[in-house]
Amino acid sequence: MEEKTKEAIIKATFELLKHKDMNSISIREIAAKADVNVATISYYFGGKVQLFSYLMELHWADLIELCNELLAKQEITKEDSYQFCLRFMKKQMNSTGIIRSEQIMYQNYEIDVDTGNRLKVQFEAFHKIVITFCHKLEDESAILAKEIALLSALCLPAYWNEVAMPLVGDVDSFMEMYVRQLIDELS
Repeated sequence: MEEKTKEAIIKATFELLKHKDMNSISIREIAAKADVNVATISYYFGGKVQLFSYLMELHWADLIELCNELLAKQEITKEDSYQFCLRFMKKQMNSTGIIRSEQIMYQNYEIDVDTGNRLKVQFEAFHKIVITFCHKLEDESAILAKEIALLSALCLPAYWNEVAMPLVGDVDSFMEMYVRQLIDELS
């Protein structure tokens, strides 16, 4: 019974995150959608911030696996980089509410150890891509700037996805073209 209740809370929150960010969702709203009382959410998660932190870790678990797969390769090809970035971007595009909530978490609360570790792994993966294709960059600041630019370029469409995606037509084709262009610009 306990696992079903916890799953109901998680499912309800993810459903609400399709249309809102964490600041726009109340614990009462989550409780009503999950058909539990507010105290049950506190019992399982401690509070709203802890619930969202848990959901972010759940949501990004496969992304960490993706980053670790790339990091485990001795050498990466342009196609490896392209596939990694495309999967990364698709995850972002399907996660608008969680992306916005994550940004709120970074701005309003301390980044917990798990989130910090996830960010570190992501940056290591992007670092590997950048140094593979930008051989001439020796300055660490220039390398970091390229990493942040690539990461930002892949995340940014998720922020305006409800507005811009209807304009691009076939979203999958758009993402493929967009990611190929980003990787081509690195080489």
